[in-house]
Amino acid sequence: MQSYQILGRKGEGVSSEVLKAQDKNSKMLVAIKCMKKRFKSIEQVNHLREIQCIRRLQSHPNIVKFVHVLFDRSSGRLALVFELMDMNLCDLIKSRKDYLPEEQIAFFMYQILKGLEHIHSRGLLHRDVKPENLLINLEDNTLKIGDFGSARIGHSDSGFTEYISTRWYRAPECLLTNGCYKAKMDIWSAGCVFFELCTLYPLFPGTNEFDQIHRIHNILGTPSPELLRAFEVHGEHEVVEFTPKEGIGLAKLLPNLSANGLDLMTKLLAYDERERFTAKEALKHPYFKKFRELDLTQSSGRHKHRHRYSKHNAMELNAKSMRDVLVKELPTSPAEGLSTKFMRTSIRHPNVPQESHRDNQLPYIETPAPNLNSPNIVSVNCSRRHSQNLSLKLHELTNVSNPSFITKKKNRSSLPKI
Repeated sequence: MQSYQILGRKGEGVSSEVLKAQDKNSKMLVAIKCMKKRFKSIEQVNHLREIQCIRRLQSHPNIVKFVHVLFDRSSGRLALVFELMDMNLCDLIKSRKDYLPEEQIAFFMYQILKGLEHIHSRGLLHRDVKPENLLINLEDNTLKIGDFGSARIGHSDSGFTEYISTRWYRAPECLLTNGCYKAKMDIWSAGCVFFELCTLYPLFPGTNEFDQIHRIHNILGTPSPELLRAFEVHGEHEVVEFTPKEGIGLAKLLPNLSANGLDLMTKLLAYDERERFTAKEALKHPYFKKFRELDLTQSSGRHKHRHRYSKHNAMELNAKSMRDVLVKELPTSPAEGLSTKFMRTSIRHPNVPQESHRDNQLPYIETPAPNLNSPNIVSVNCSRRHSQNLSLKLHELTNVSNPSFITKKKNRSSLPKI
C-alpha cells in the first residue's frame, strides 16, 4: 500500500509505536499506531478488544477518529490509523511555565467528561485516563480521548484485571480490591487530571501501590471502617490495622481554584465510589454552566462542534498564546503559594514513559515498523458513521513508604508482609 508517507515518530509505549504520516491523495495527516504484537490471522485481528471498542465509540467529537485498519498478512503486523492531533495534555503540561487559565481548564474538563459519558453510555470502561491519552488541537482547544488499548466492556461477574490504568491515576477500589471496579474508576482518573491541569504536577505520584494509597490518605484522609470492610470482601487484602487520618484536603493545595471548581474536584475524587459523581452528574455541575448553555444555543449546528465553544470564549487561545498567557489571579510559579511541606510532590512527569510505572508491563522488544507499501496490507475504511460490523468488513477484505493498614496480601509473595 503506497497511500501514506511516513513523516516521523510521535511516541512509543509498551505495546505499540505511533508514527506521523500523510495520506498522499487527500494530504490528510494521520497517526499510525503500529502494534508490536504479531497476529496470525484476520480473525484474531477482528477479535482485538481495542478495535471492537473503538468501533462502538465513533462519531463523537471527544473521541479520537478511527480511520483505517492495516494488516499485513505475510508478517502478521497490524497498524491502526487515526486522525492526527497536535499534542497530548502531558506535553502541554510539561511545556507550561505558568498556570493555565481556569476557563481553559474548565473547557478541557468538560470535554473529558463528555467523552467519558459517551464511553460509559456504550457500556465500556476506558481504564487508562491520563494526560498522555487526552489529545488536543491547539487552534481551538478541542480535546479527544484516545488510546483504547485497555478499554473493555463495563461489567464482569468474576472481576477485572487488578492492575489497570497507570498507577498515579488509579482509583482506591482498583488498588484495594480484586478487580471489583466500575465506570467510576475513570471519573477518579479524570479528577486526578483536573488537579494536574490546575497545578502542573501530579496529585498522587506513588512509587508502588502501598505508596499510592499512602499518598491518597495523606490528602483525602482514611476511609471509614465500613468502607474498608467492603474492600476486604472484594479484595486480596486483609485490613487488620488502620490509623485514622484526616488528610490535609484538596483546598490547601488549590488556594486559587474557584469554589465551584474545588467542589467539582472533590466529587470526582470521592474515596467511596458510591459518593463519586458519574460523568453525567459531573456535566450538570455549576462549574460547566457556560458550556451547557453553549451546547443548548448551538444544538442546531452540531457539525460545528469543534468551534462552538471557542468562538464564544473570550479566553480562546492559539498555539502561541497557550504557551505565553499569564493569569493574574494565579501565582506566576506553580510552586508559589504551596507549603514547603508538600514541595516534594511538586514534580513534573519524569523523562521515562508513564508505562514504566505499570506493574504488568512486558519487557520491550524492538521490532521494525510495518511496511506500509507491502502488497499484503489490508485496508479497512472505518469512517462510516453507522457501520458497526467490523467482523464482516474484515472478512470481506481478507483476500485483498508502607502504610500500616495493610498487613497481609494473599497470593502475592512478592509483596512484603508488614
